[in-house]
Amino acid sequence: MTKKFSAFTGKEKEYTITSDPEASMDIKSWPKFEPKEEFTRIPFDPNIRHRLPTMPNHLLHRFMQNHVPETEPQSQYIAVHHKGTTYHLFNAKRMPIGRISMMVSKFIRGKHKPTYTPLNFKNGDKCIVVNMGDPYMTGRKRQQKLYRHHTGYPGGLKTYTFRTIMEKNPERILTDALMGMLPKNS
Repeated sequence: MTKKFSAFTGKEKEYTITSDPEASMDIKSWPKFEPKEEFTRIPFDPNIRHRLPTMPNHLLHRFMQNHVPETEPQSQYIAVHHKGTTYHLFNAKRMPIGRISMMVSKFIRGKHKPTYTPLNFKNGDKCIVVNMGDPYMTGRKRQQKLYRHHTGYPGGLKTYTFRTIMEKNPERILTDALMGMLPKNS
């Protein structure tokens, strides 16, 4: 069957439609995909999807750290459903503290769910953070970041470096970042 169709161009073109659905599903009869050379800098390899599992890990890594990663890198984040509760597991050794605290504050309050209401605090999920003994920090935060708190007395401002906080209480790094992202109410 041949139909004439004019869309936005105003010119009529003829299209043939076959009534046999099996004929249109035959992939071997489709034309082979050939990319144009002017649109690509890297030569196209049609068998790339078959070669991906055999490629070594250091070739697939994005080299963000300017070094070759381990052969089996640890994951950054996993969500597990158990008996109706969702547990979110974060690896602080592989993910920046600010990104972890941003995601944890969202998951604790339940803002990622369609049933979110601001007054329902039981709507959130459970979050677990591991490897806080050696967290991943971007830039020069390990040398420059300072943590401050006030005792309440005049002249009672206490300042600690990142290294002293890591020796005394490494959980405080995540707690301070997380408390800044939660609402300041009861």
